[in-house]
Amino acid sequence: MQGWVVIAPDAGQQASECEQQFPSTDPHKPLLGIPIGVKDLVDIAGLPTRCGSRQTTSALVKFDATAIWRLRDAGAVILGKSTTHEYAFGGTTPPTRNSWDPERIPGGRQADQEQFSAPVNNDLVRSIISPRSRTTTRLVGCDVN
Repeated sequence: MQGWVVIAPDAGQQASECEQQFPSTDPHKPLLGIPIGVKDLVDIAGLPTRCGSRQTTSALVKFDATAIWRLRDAGAVILGKSTTHEYAFGGTTPPTRNSWDPERIPGGRQADQEQFSAPVNNDLVRSIISPRSRTTTRLVGCDVN
């Protein structure tokens, strides 16, 4: 479905470290072991941030964004970066395809990311302009995506 820009090379190591902590009763680790995908708009140390554009550099970022630092601190496993509209502004997210129907795009605000993992929200105007209902399959009022 081509939803990932880059997979974190240490994702397996992160998961192994979380597994060693199970079962955890630490209230500061509510996301322990939960896999998280991040749009290619947010800095993750050791990965490039291209913002969905070919015009940006592929240099590796040195520091995590605050949101990523907090996710890691809560025990989340950062899987990598998912595709996004160029600079978070556009009508489609090529080349991501709808996992139920490859002829369609995922559509909607976080749909490209929701196919693969829990999204880190960057709520912009696209939900109104490109509603999810345009690209999903509906069965008697049930949204099957």
